[in-house]
Amino acid sequence: MAKKTYLKRTNMDSNHSGINTAGTGIEEAKQALRSVQQAKSAGLNQAMPTRWFRAAIALTIGSMVTVSAWGKTELVVISLAVLTGVLAAQKRKQGAVLRSCPNGVKEISALFVLAVFSTALIVGANLLNQTRGYEWAPIAGGALMAIAVLQYYKTGKAIL
Repeated sequence: MAKKTYLKRTNMDSNHSGINTAGTGIEEAKQALRSVQQAKSAGLNQAMPTRWFRAAIALTIGSMVTVSAWGKTELVVISLAVLTGVLAAQKRKQGAVLRSCPNGVKEISALFVLAVFSTALIVGANLLNQTRGYEWAPIAGGALMAIAVLQYYKTGKAIL
């Protein structure tokens, strides 16, 4: 069986006549491709938030919605302190933190949708709690917000 080779282009002039005919074997090219794919995968894994980080962010933001819907806005300070601690731990662990400002239309619109969704959950859960006496409404609103945030950080895309 003949060994297949790929031609390498080197030192080409304007009419592309300088082609190096010393080829590269298929196995060598496949190995190089595997190396590139492994490096890309390792980079993506390093850049993606860990499960505990996603869960901590989701629970913290969900708790903010819950305490806001209950009307206990002074407790939001505790959630903000926990959020700050989680972000600091993530930065110390990975040496990076999520961007503070979104860039691009999709990211800005996803952030806007999450903000509107959280506001609607707070207002709706507060109204259900105060007018109908549904004590579970703020907890349900916080749980829905936590699920939305968890799904957003899992996929990097808005689910709404």
